[in-house]
Amino acid sequence: MKKIGILLAVILLSVIPAKAYAGTVTTIIGKDRMTIEAKLSVDITKVPIATYNFYYNFIRTYVKFKTHLEKIEEILADKLEAWMRDRGLKNAKVEELEIDLDVKITFIGKTFYPDANKTVTGSWISGNLSDLTNGGTMLFRSYNDTNTMRLVLEFNFTIPEAEIPEDVYDKISEIKLFLLGNLSKTVTDSASVEVYNFTSGEYDILDIDALNTTTATETSFTLDVSDHAPNRVVVLRINVTDVQSHPSTFVDLDLDRMRIEVKYQGIALTSYFKLIVSGIGTRQLLGWRINASLRYMKPIVKASYGLYSFYISRMFLMDLSGFDKPLEEWKREFNGTHTIFTDTISYSVTLETGVTIKVDPTQTLVVEGEATAEGDTIIVKDYTTLTWIGAGVVGVLLIVVMVYMARRTKKIIAEEKKYKYVED
Repeated sequence: MKKIGILLAVILLSVIPAKAYAGTVTTIIGKDRMTIEAKLSVDITKVPIATYNFYYNFIRTYVKFKTHLEKIEEILADKLEAWMRDRGLKNAKVEELEIDLDVKITFIGKTFYPDANKTVTGSWISGNLSDLTNGGTMLFRSYNDTNTMRLVLEFNFTIPEAEIPEDVYDKISEIKLFLLGNLSKTVTDSASVEVYNFTSGEYDILDIDALNTTTATETSFTLDVSDHAPNRVVVLRINVTDVQSHPSTFVDLDLDRMRIEVKYQGIALTSYFKLIVSGIGTRQLLGWRINASLRYMKPIVKASYGLYSFYISRMFLMDLSGFDKPLEEWKREFNGTHTIFTDTISYSVTLETGVTIKVDPTQTLVVEGEATAEGDTIIVKDYTTLTWIGAGVVGVLLIVVMVYMARRTKKIIAEEKKYKYVED
Protein backbone atom coordinates (compact mmCIF):
# COMPACT_ATOMS: atom_id res chain seq x y z
CA MET A 1 0.00 0.00 0.00
CA LYS A 2 2.87 2.38 0.81
CA LYS A 3 4.40 1.84 -2.64
CA ILE A 4 1.03 2.45 -4.34
CA GLY A 5 0.55 5.65 -2.36
CA ILE A 6 3.98 6.94 -3.39
CA LEU A 7 3.30 6.10 -7.03
CA LEU A 8 -0.06 7.91 -7.03
CA ALA A 9 1.56 10.95 -5.44
CA VAL A 10 4.25 10.94 -8.12
CA ILE A 11 1.64 10.85 -10.88
CA LEU A 12 -0.43 13.67 -9.38
CA LEU A 13 2.59 15.90 -8.86
CA SER A 14 4.17 15.16 -12.22
CA VAL A 15 1.37 15.61 -14.76
CA ILE A 16 1.47 19.05 -16.35
CA PRO A 17 -2.03 20.53 -16.98
CA ALA A 18 -3.02 20.01 -20.60
CA LYS A 19 -4.06 22.76 -22.94
CA ALA A 20 -7.63 22.92 -24.20
CA TYR A 21 -8.50 20.16 -26.61
CA ALA A 22 -5.19 18.41 -26.04
CA GLY A 23 -4.79 15.77 -23.36
CA THR A 24 -2.51 13.89 -21.01
CA VAL A 25 -0.75 10.56 -21.33
CA THR A 26 0.57 8.89 -18.19
CA THR A 27 2.87 5.91 -18.74
CA ILE A 28 3.85 3.85 -15.70
CA ILE A 29 6.86 1.58 -16.17
CA GLY A 30 7.89 -1.11 -13.76
CA LYS A 31 10.52 -3.62 -14.88
CA ASP A 32 8.69 -5.87 -17.37
CA ARG A 33 5.36 -4.05 -17.38
CA MET A 34 4.04 -0.84 -18.92
CA THR A 35 0.70 0.90 -18.33
CA ILE A 36 -0.32 3.62 -20.77
CA GLU A 37 -3.33 5.70 -19.75
CA ALA A 38 -4.32 8.38 -22.25
CA LYS A 39 -7.03 11.02 -22.09
CA LEU A 40 -7.14 12.89 -25.39
CA SER A 41 -9.51 15.43 -26.86
CA VAL A 42 -9.71 17.18 -30.22
CA ASP A 43 -11.87 20.13 -31.20
CA ILE A 44 -13.91 19.18 -34.26
CA THR A 45 -16.11 22.28 -34.28
CA LYS A 46 -14.46 23.61 -37.43
CA VAL A 47 -14.51 20.41 -39.44
CA PRO A 48 -17.45 19.33 -41.62
CA ILE A 49 -20.46 18.15 -39.65
CA ALA A 50 -20.13 14.73 -41.32
CA THR A 51 -17.27 13.89 -38.91
CA TYR A 52 -19.50 14.56 -35.91
CA ASN A 53 -22.31 12.50 -37.44
CA PHE A 54 -19.95 9.59 -38.13
CA TYR A 55 -18.59 9.40 -34.59
CA TYR A 56 -21.94 10.15 -32.98
CA ASN A 57 -23.59 7.24 -34.78
CA PHE A 58 -20.73 4.83 -33.98
CA ILE A 59 -20.71 5.81 -30.31
CA ARG A 60 -24.49 5.70 -29.98
CA THR A 61 -24.71 2.32 -31.70
CA TYR A 62 -21.80 0.46 -30.07
CA VAL A 63 -19.63 2.31 -27.55
CA LYS A 64 -22.48 3.19 -25.20
CA PHE A 65 -23.42 -0.47 -24.83
CA LYS A 66 -21.21 -2.51 -22.50
CA THR A 67 -21.63 -5.81 -24.37
CA HIS A 68 -20.56 -4.24 -27.67
CA LEU A 69 -17.70 -2.31 -26.05
CA GLU A 70 -16.25 -5.40 -24.38
CA LYS A 71 -16.24 -7.26 -27.70
CA ILE A 72 -14.54 -4.32 -29.41
CA GLU A 73 -11.90 -4.27 -26.64
CA GLU A 74 -11.22 -8.00 -27.19
CA ILE A 75 -10.80 -7.50 -30.94
CA LEU A 76 -8.48 -4.53 -30.47
CA ALA A 77 -6.40 -6.32 -27.82
CA ASP A 78 -5.69 -9.20 -30.23
CA LYS A 79 -4.88 -6.80 -33.06
CA LEU A 80 -2.57 -4.71 -30.84
CA GLU A 81 -0.70 -7.74 -29.56
CA ALA A 82 -0.02 -8.96 -33.10
CA TRP A 83 1.00 -5.43 -34.12
CA MET A 84 3.47 -5.13 -31.23
CA ARG A 85 5.10 -8.46 -32.04
CA ASP A 86 5.44 -7.44 -35.69
CA ARG A 87 7.34 -4.38 -34.44
CA GLY A 88 9.92 -6.50 -32.63
CA LEU A 89 8.33 -6.81 -29.20
CA LYS A 90 8.32 -10.60 -29.46
CA ASN A 91 7.29 -11.22 -25.84
CA ALA A 92 4.72 -8.45 -25.61
CA LYS A 93 1.36 -9.43 -24.23
CA VAL A 94 -1.73 -7.26 -23.75
CA GLU A 95 -2.76 -7.83 -20.14
CA GLU A 96 -5.61 -5.34 -20.18
CA LEU A 97 -7.27 -2.89 -22.58
CA GLU A 98 -9.96 -0.40 -21.68
CA ILE A 99 -11.31 2.13 -24.18
CA ASP A 100 -13.94 4.82 -24.35
CA LEU A 101 -15.02 7.33 -26.97
CA ASP A 102 -17.45 10.23 -26.77
CA VAL A 103 -18.50 13.48 -28.40
CA LYS A 104 -19.15 16.40 -26.09
CA ILE A 105 -21.18 19.40 -27.18
CA THR A 106 -21.13 22.87 -25.68
CA PHE A 107 -23.38 25.62 -26.97
CA ILE A 108 -21.70 28.91 -27.83
CA GLY A 109 -23.88 31.99 -28.17
CA LYS A 110 -23.34 35.25 -30.06
CA THR A 111 -25.59 38.31 -30.10
CA PHE A 112 -26.05 40.60 -33.12
CA TYR A 113 -28.01 43.81 -33.62
CA PRO A 114 -29.54 45.28 -36.77
CA ASP A 115 -26.97 46.99 -38.99
CA ALA A 116 -29.39 48.52 -41.53
CA ASN A 117 -33.01 49.60 -41.64
CA LYS A 118 -35.50 51.06 -44.11
CA THR A 119 -38.86 52.73 -43.67
CA VAL A 120 -40.93 51.31 -46.56
CA THR A 121 -44.21 52.93 -45.60
CA GLY A 122 -44.68 55.58 -42.91
CA SER A 123 -42.08 57.87 -41.42
CA TRP A 124 -39.16 57.80 -39.02
CA ILE A 125 -39.55 60.25 -36.13
CA SER A 126 -36.54 59.82 -33.85
CA GLY A 127 -33.79 57.54 -32.62
CA ASN A 128 -31.29 55.37 -34.47
CA LEU A 129 -30.11 51.77 -34.58
CA SER A 130 -27.69 52.21 -31.69
CA ASP A 131 -30.65 53.03 -29.43
CA LEU A 132 -31.85 49.45 -29.88
CA THR A 133 -28.73 48.20 -28.09
CA ASN A 134 -28.39 50.64 -25.18
CA GLY A 135 -31.86 51.21 -23.78
CA GLY A 136 -32.92 54.02 -26.15
CA THR A 137 -35.97 54.12 -28.41
CA MET A 138 -36.67 54.42 -32.11
CA LEU A 139 -40.00 56.08 -32.91
CA PHE A 140 -41.95 55.59 -36.16
CA ARG A 141 -45.31 56.95 -37.36
CA SER A 142 -47.82 55.41 -39.73
CA TYR A 143 -48.86 56.72 -43.16
CA ASN A 144 -52.51 57.71 -43.56
CA ASP A 145 -53.81 55.87 -46.60
CA THR A 146 -57.41 57.19 -46.74
CA ASN A 147 -58.12 56.47 -43.07
CA THR A 148 -56.12 53.25 -43.20
CA MET A 149 -52.94 53.59 -41.17
CA ARG A 150 -49.98 51.74 -42.67
CA LEU A 151 -46.47 51.30 -41.33
CA VAL A 152 -43.93 48.94 -42.93
CA LEU A 153 -40.35 48.75 -41.63
CA GLU A 154 -37.42 46.54 -42.63
CA PHE A 155 -34.33 45.69 -40.60
CA ASN A 156 -31.27 43.72 -41.67
CA PHE A 157 -29.10 41.61 -39.37
CA THR A 158 -25.73 40.40 -40.60
CA ILE A 159 -23.97 37.40 -39.04
CA PRO A 160 -20.27 38.28 -39.55
CA GLU A 161 -17.80 35.58 -40.52
CA ALA A 162 -15.36 36.98 -37.97
CA GLU A 163 -17.79 35.93 -35.23
CA ILE A 164 -19.27 32.77 -36.78
CA PRO A 165 -16.60 31.34 -39.14
CA GLU A 166 -17.71 29.62 -42.31
CA ASP A 167 -16.50 26.24 -41.11
CA VAL A 168 -18.79 26.36 -38.06
CA TYR A 169 -21.83 27.87 -39.81
CA ASP A 170 -23.24 24.38 -40.36
CA LYS A 171 -23.05 23.84 -36.57
CA ILE A 172 -25.60 26.59 -35.87
CA SER A 173 -28.33 25.01 -33.79
CA GLU A 174 -30.58 28.03 -33.25
CA ILE A 175 -31.20 31.62 -34.31
CA LYS A 176 -33.59 33.48 -32.06
CA LEU A 177 -35.11 36.91 -32.73
CA PHE A 178 -36.01 39.20 -29.81
CA LEU A 179 -38.17 42.33 -30.04
CA LEU A 180 -39.29 44.82 -27.39
CA GLY A 181 -41.79 47.48 -28.39
CA ASN A 182 -45.37 48.72 -28.42
CA LEU A 183 -47.91 50.78 -30.36
CA SER A 184 -49.58 54.04 -29.35
CA LYS A 185 -52.95 52.29 -29.77
CA THR A 186 -54.15 48.80 -30.52
CA VAL A 187 -55.02 48.19 -34.17
CA THR A 188 -57.83 46.29 -35.87
CA ASP A 189 -55.94 44.41 -38.57
CA SER A 190 -52.29 43.49 -37.89
CA ALA A 191 -49.09 44.39 -36.13
CA SER A 192 -47.11 41.52 -37.50
CA VAL A 193 -43.50 40.43 -37.28
CA GLU A 194 -42.27 38.79 -40.49
CA VAL A 195 -38.97 37.30 -41.70
CA TYR A 196 -37.91 36.85 -45.30
CA ASN A 197 -37.74 33.25 -46.47
CA PHE A 198 -34.86 32.92 -48.95
CA THR A 199 -36.12 29.51 -50.05
CA SER A 200 -39.66 30.53 -50.96
CA GLY A 201 -38.87 34.14 -51.84
CA GLU A 202 -41.66 35.42 -49.59
CA TYR A 203 -42.02 36.73 -46.07
CA ASP A 204 -43.03 34.30 -43.35
CA ILE A 205 -45.44 35.80 -40.80
CA LEU A 206 -44.13 34.79 -37.38
CA ASP A 207 -46.96 36.44 -35.44
CA ILE A 208 -49.67 38.66 -36.88
CA ASP A 209 -50.30 40.50 -33.58
CA ALA A 210 -46.86 40.38 -31.98
CA LEU A 211 -46.68 44.17 -31.49
CA ASN A 212 -50.39 44.88 -31.05
CA THR A 213 -50.03 46.19 -27.50
CA THR A 214 -49.70 49.58 -25.84
CA THR A 215 -47.35 48.24 -23.16
CA ALA A 216 -43.72 47.50 -24.01
CA THR A 217 -43.60 43.71 -24.33
CA GLU A 218 -40.71 41.50 -25.40
CA THR A 219 -41.46 38.71 -27.84
CA SER A 220 -39.12 36.09 -29.24
CA PHE A 221 -39.13 33.82 -32.30
CA THR A 222 -37.01 30.90 -33.42
CA LEU A 223 -35.78 31.16 -37.01
CA ASP A 224 -34.81 28.48 -39.48
CA VAL A 225 -31.16 28.77 -40.50
CA SER A 226 -31.56 27.31 -43.99
CA ASP A 227 -34.66 29.37 -44.84
CA HIS A 228 -34.11 32.60 -42.94
CA ALA A 229 -30.31 32.99 -42.84
CA PRO A 230 -28.64 30.86 -45.52
CA ASN A 231 -26.38 33.74 -46.60
CA ARG A 232 -25.64 35.24 -43.17
CA VAL A 233 -28.39 37.85 -43.47
CA VAL A 234 -31.71 37.96 -41.64
CA VAL A 235 -34.30 40.36 -43.06
CA LEU A 236 -37.01 41.39 -40.60
CA ARG A 237 -40.22 43.19 -41.55
CA ILE A 238 -42.70 44.87 -39.21
CA ASN A 239 -46.09 45.37 -40.84
CA VAL A 240 -48.74 47.47 -39.06
CA THR A 241 -52.20 47.99 -40.62
CA ASP A 242 -55.14 49.72 -38.92
CA VAL A 243 -58.35 50.38 -40.84
CA GLN A 244 -60.10 53.42 -39.27
CA SER A 245 -63.03 55.68 -40.00
CA HIS A 246 -62.90 59.45 -40.21
CA PRO A 247 -61.50 61.20 -38.22
CA SER A 248 -58.51 58.86 -38.10
CA THR A 249 -55.42 59.02 -35.86
CA PHE A 250 -51.82 58.12 -36.56
CA VAL A 251 -50.39 54.96 -35.09
CA ASP A 252 -46.93 55.31 -33.56
CA LEU A 253 -44.50 52.46 -32.97
CA ASP A 254 -41.91 52.56 -30.18
CA LEU A 255 -39.05 50.09 -30.64
CA ASP A 256 -36.88 49.72 -27.53
CA ARG A 257 -34.78 46.68 -28.27
CA MET A 258 -34.06 44.33 -31.17
CA ARG A 259 -31.47 41.57 -31.52
CA ILE A 260 -30.81 38.07 -32.73
CA GLU A 261 -28.99 35.41 -30.73
CA VAL A 262 -27.10 32.76 -32.65
CA LYS A 263 -26.10 29.53 -30.94
CA TYR A 264 -23.75 27.02 -32.47
CA GLN A 265 -22.32 23.75 -31.30
CA GLY A 266 -18.78 23.51 -30.02
CA ILE A 267 -17.88 19.85 -30.52
CA ALA A 268 -15.04 17.92 -28.89
CA LEU A 269 -14.19 14.32 -29.69
CA THR A 270 -12.79 12.70 -26.55
CA SER A 271 -10.92 9.44 -26.27
CA TYR A 272 -9.73 7.40 -23.31
CA PHE A 273 -7.68 4.25 -23.38
CA LYS A 274 -5.77 2.26 -20.81
CA LEU A 275 -3.34 -0.32 -22.12
CA ILE A 276 -1.35 -2.65 -19.87
CA VAL A 277 1.43 -4.58 -21.60
CA SER A 278 3.95 -7.08 -20.24
CA GLY A 279 7.01 -8.59 -21.90
CA ILE A 280 8.75 -5.29 -22.70
CA GLY A 281 11.74 -5.68 -20.35
CA THR A 282 14.87 -7.82 -20.11
CA ARG A 283 16.58 -8.70 -16.84
CA GLN A 284 20.30 -7.95 -16.82
CA LEU A 285 23.09 -8.40 -14.32
CA LEU A 286 22.81 -4.86 -12.91
CA GLY A 287 19.09 -4.17 -13.50
CA TRP A 288 16.41 -4.03 -16.18
CA ARG A 289 16.57 -3.00 -19.83
CA ILE A 290 13.12 -1.78 -20.97
CA ASN A 291 11.84 -1.10 -24.48
CA ALA A 292 9.75 2.09 -24.19
CA SER A 293 8.86 2.45 -27.88
CA LEU A 294 5.14 2.10 -27.10
CA ARG A 295 5.21 5.66 -25.76
CA TYR A 296 4.76 6.79 -29.40
CA MET A 297 2.44 4.02 -30.50
CA LYS A 298 0.36 4.50 -33.62
CA PRO A 299 -1.26 1.18 -34.57
CA ILE A 300 -2.29 1.69 -38.19
CA VAL A 301 -4.10 -1.62 -38.03
CA LYS A 302 -7.41 -2.39 -39.69
CA ALA A 303 -10.23 -3.75 -37.52
CA SER A 304 -13.96 -4.09 -37.97
CA TYR A 305 -17.04 -4.44 -35.85
CA GLY A 306 -20.66 -4.46 -36.86
CA LEU A 307 -21.20 -2.14 -39.80
CA TYR A 308 -17.89 -0.34 -39.31
CA SER A 309 -14.40 -1.03 -40.61
CA PHE A 310 -11.70 1.28 -39.26
CA TYR A 311 -8.06 1.88 -38.34
CA ILE A 312 -7.46 1.59 -34.60
CA SER A 313 -5.21 4.65 -34.38
CA ARG A 314 -7.70 6.85 -36.23
CA MET A 315 -10.99 5.70 -34.74
CA PHE A 316 -9.90 5.82 -31.08
CA LEU A 317 -7.26 8.60 -31.24
CA MET A 318 -4.70 5.94 -30.32
CA ASP A 319 -2.02 8.04 -31.97
CA LEU A 320 0.93 9.06 -29.80
CA SER A 321 3.31 9.32 -32.74
CA GLY A 322 4.46 12.82 -31.79
CA PHE A 323 6.32 11.45 -28.77
CA ASP A 324 9.05 9.74 -30.81
CA LYS A 325 11.73 12.14 -29.58
CA PRO A 326 14.68 10.18 -28.06
CA LEU A 327 14.19 9.79 -24.32
CA GLU A 328 17.48 11.50 -23.47
CA GLU A 329 15.90 14.71 -24.85
CA TRP A 330 12.93 14.51 -22.48
CA LYS A 331 12.90 16.38 -19.19
CA ARG A 332 14.16 13.99 -16.49
CA GLU A 333 14.08 14.08 -12.71
CA PHE A 334 14.63 11.55 -9.93
CA ASN A 335 12.74 12.09 -6.66
CA GLY A 336 14.37 9.35 -4.63
CA THR A 337 11.91 6.60 -5.51
CA HIS A 338 10.91 7.19 -9.14
CA THR A 339 12.44 8.60 -12.30
CA ILE A 340 10.09 10.89 -14.19
CA PHE A 341 10.36 11.80 -17.88
CA THR A 342 8.04 14.47 -19.33
CA ASP A 343 7.47 15.99 -22.74
CA THR A 344 4.82 18.16 -24.40
CA ILE A 345 4.58 18.08 -28.16
CA SER A 346 2.39 19.50 -30.93
CA TYR A 347 1.62 17.22 -33.83
CA SER A 348 -1.21 16.23 -36.18
CA VAL A 349 -3.58 13.31 -35.83
CA THR A 350 -5.88 11.93 -38.51
CA LEU A 351 -9.43 10.90 -37.66
CA GLU A 352 -11.24 7.98 -39.24
CA THR A 353 -13.10 10.39 -41.55
CA GLY A 354 -9.77 11.59 -43.01
CA VAL A 355 -9.79 14.93 -41.17
CA THR A 356 -6.40 16.02 -39.80
CA ILE A 357 -6.24 18.05 -36.58
CA LYS A 358 -3.45 19.52 -34.47
CA VAL A 359 -3.06 18.33 -30.87
CA ASP A 360 -0.58 19.26 -28.13
CA PRO A 361 -0.72 16.69 -25.31
CA THR A 362 1.72 16.08 -22.48
CA GLN A 363 3.14 12.65 -21.70
CA THR A 364 4.63 11.68 -18.37
CA LEU A 365 6.69 8.50 -17.99
CA VAL A 366 6.97 7.35 -14.39
CA VAL A 367 9.66 4.68 -13.89
CA GLU A 368 9.92 2.84 -10.61
CA GLY A 369 13.47 3.25 -9.32
CA GLU A 370 16.45 5.20 -10.63
CA ALA A 371 16.69 5.03 -14.40
CA THR A 372 18.58 6.44 -17.34
CA ALA A 373 17.42 6.45 -20.94
CA GLU A 374 18.73 6.65 -24.47
CA GLY A 375 16.68 6.40 -27.64
CA ASP A 376 13.81 4.02 -26.86
CA THR A 377 15.64 2.18 -24.09
CA ILE A 378 15.30 2.72 -20.35
CA ILE A 379 17.86 1.18 -18.01
CA VAL A 380 16.64 0.71 -14.44
CA LYS A 381 19.25 0.08 -11.77
CA ASP A 382 18.44 -2.86 -9.50
CA TYR A 383 19.96 -2.11 -6.10
CA THR A 384 18.88 -5.53 -4.82
CA THR A 385 21.15 -7.16 -7.39
CA LEU A 386 23.95 -4.74 -6.57
CA THR A 387 23.52 -5.50 -2.87
CA TRP A 388 23.79 -9.24 -3.47
CA ILE A 389 26.81 -8.73 -5.71
CA GLY A 390 28.40 -6.57 -3.04
CA ALA A 391 27.61 -9.12 -0.37
CA GLY A 392 29.07 -11.84 -2.57
CA VAL A 393 32.27 -9.89 -3.12
CA VAL A 394 32.58 -9.24 0.59
CA GLY A 395 31.92 -12.91 1.28
CA VAL A 396 34.62 -13.98 -1.17
CA LEU A 397 37.08 -11.52 0.37
CA LEU A 398 36.28 -12.83 3.83
CA ILE A 399 36.90 -16.40 2.67
CA VAL A 400 40.20 -15.36 1.07
CA VAL A 401 41.25 -13.57 4.25
CA MET A 402 40.23 -16.53 6.41
CA VAL A 403 42.16 -18.98 4.20
CA TYR A 404 45.14 -16.66 4.23
CA MET A 405 44.99 -16.27 8.01
CA ALA A 406 44.64 -20.02 8.51
CA ARG A 407 47.65 -20.69 6.34
CA ARG A 408 49.61 -17.89 8.00
CA THR A 409 48.81 -19.22 11.45
CA LYS A 410 49.85 -22.73 10.44
CA LYS A 411 53.14 -21.40 9.09
CA ILE A 412 53.87 -19.46 12.25
CA ILE A 413 53.23 -22.53 14.44
CA ALA A 414 55.54 -24.60 12.26
CA GLU A 415 58.29 -22.00 12.58
CA GLU A 416 57.92 -21.92 16.35
CA LYS A 417 58.30 -25.71 16.55
CA LYS A 418 61.46 -25.53 14.43
CA TYR A 419 63.14 -22.97 16.62
CA LYS A 420 62.17 -24.89 19.76
CA TYR A 421 63.79 -28.09 18.39
CA VAL A 422 67.08 -26.26 17.73
CA GLU A 423 67.22 -24.94 21.28
CA ASP A 424 66.69 -28.38 22.75
